[in-house]
Amino acid sequence: MTASTVFQSLTFDEAMARARAEDRWLIVAATSASSEIARMMDETTWTNQQVAGWFAKAGIALRVDVDAQPELARTLKIDAAPAVVAFKSGVEKERVSGFLDPARLLIWLLSLESGRKTIYDQMISKGGGDFEHDMHARLSFAKSLLRAHSHVKAMEHYVWLWRNIERVDPNMRGVRVSFMASEIKDLIDAHRPARDSFAEIRDQTGAAADADPTTRDLRLDWVVLNHMLGEDDRTIAWFDTVKGRMEPEAIARCAGPHLVELLKARGRWADVGRLCINPLKDLAFYNEVRGKGDLPLISRLLPKEALAHMEEISRQHFRKAAAELYTAMRAAGRTADAKEVHDEALRLDPSDEMKRALHDSPVRYD
Repeated sequence: MTASTVFQSLTFDEAMARARAEDRWLIVAATSASSEIARMMDETTWTNQQVAGWFAKAGIALRVDVDAQPELARTLKIDAAPAVVAFKSGVEKERVSGFLDPARLLIWLLSLESGRKTIYDQMISKGGGDFEHDMHARLSFAKSLLRAHSHVKAMEHYVWLWRNIERVDPNMRGVRVSFMASEIKDLIDAHRPARDSFAEIRDQTGAAADADPTTRDLRLDWVVLNHMLGEDDRTIAWFDTVKGRMEPEAIARCAGPHLVELLKARGRWADVGRLCINPLKDLAFYNEVRGKGDLPLISRLLPKEALAHMEEISRQHFRKAAAELYTAMRAAGRTADAKEVHDEALRLDPSDEMKRALHDSPVRYD
């Protein structure tokens, strides 16, 4: 089965009978030509190869147009599109309304088979088609518009999300300044009006941050917006202006890892060292990140070769982070801290590779 033929040319009764006979899931996808969201899901989610692969093994897909088949839609209690309804053995098991990108749909489909509800599945199921409140769905829709090169519409949603996502769902603060920011950067690079819109937002944010220099979120937003616009030099210029009159801890709170990475890229290791408040705590965090590869779920899902490869990459990242931290402490003249980082890194990873990483660490003094 290919992605283009994921939907079967069957009536609902025929599809239900076949699904029961073959012990498969019957997945009914409600769509509508009058719904932009439903049309986008038809064009992106239901043509995805991985989605098609799931149906080849476990399900039968039936497309129901709520405009052309109103009686069937009423029978299935579908009052809006898009929506997805899952049946097994002739019985409805679950349904979800609203836009689902391929990844979110696959998570939901896999949860049907396993019978286990992950945090991701719970998030999807309690979402819906309300873009004023379902931030995950709106962000997924914006990303699909971006991938479809619908830049004008994508810009409308990304601007709204940048201004409102954290207000509606505070838990998405981290997503906003990381994954979403990366998507917006792609949009800015492809669409000049998006650059103009986000440049205006950046300038407004910078003015507000200047008015209250201790406000962490505003300054961090400004730093991230500079990066999205390809204007990181603005951030460095700000840092050079304030580093003599703001405490390093206050600067680190405001600009965070984004500023640190910019300084590293410019070889300004002494400044990196000055901004590091608790190097042993940072080293412990890097080590904890390395340990994520040992999670039981990941160990069960990945083939042995892939798991071994992932673990080796994690070890390499940890050694690089430790070496950079060691370098920053030395460059900043923090000799005692440098020794503590050196000794703790070797305690956590006494390998020859870690020894070489520390010995060969970049040493540039500002």
